[in-house]
Amino acid sequence: MNAKSKIFAMTMMGAMMSSMAQTSKREYHDKEHEANKEPKKPIIPKGCKEYHFTRSGRFDTTEDMWNDISYVFTCVASNEKNAIKKFEKWCNENNS
Repeated sequence: MNAKSKIFAMTMMGAMMSSMAQTSKREYHDKEHEANKEPKKPIIPKGCKEYHFTRSGRFDTTEDMWNDISYVFTCVASNEKNAIKKFEKWCNENNS
């Protein structure tokens, strides 16, 4: 090997090592950043409401109104009829 080849090989090894170090730092930063994120509330489409159901099947559209009630199912629907269908489907899947 001549001198240029040795220098080129050393430069390539250094670049690879530097690249690996930056990648591991970036992965660590991404994992740390995601751990600190709070879950985002889903965007509710125009004309739809968020329905919160209790185990008995009663529902509410404003979760803040009933802080002492524990909701078992939440969905987004365009009207009450569709929300009830979604709740009944969920009940059938989870009670079987």
